[in-house]
Amino acid sequence: MNENRIFSEVYGVLVALGNQFISCIPYNLIKTIMNSRDRTYVCKYDINKPLNEQKISKEALNIIAKLHLDYWCNSQKEREELYAILQENEKKANDKLLKNMFKKL
Repeated sequence: MNENRIFSEVYGVLVALGNQFISCIPYNLIKTIMNSRDRTYVCKYDINKPLNEQKISKEALNIIAKLHLDYWCNSQKEREELYAILQENEKKANDKLLKNMFKKL
């Protein structure tokens, strides 16, 4: 997926979340997301459904996770818990990649 479409997806999630979440992100970053998106690719999300049940790329999910970690965690404990989850997910993805590589050998 091209970079502009990824930013369109991120922008769509931010719009769905609303100003309460957008206002926590530095203006320059919001501006970059808005200016980098594909304006012909409109993404709408339902905040009542988990993102993994909606059409969204892994790359956009990674950006949303980073925004959550950096700007939306309300406490250090929440930040540490999310960081641990992200590390575990990365380890699982790497393990799966290695396992698939060895199957091909």
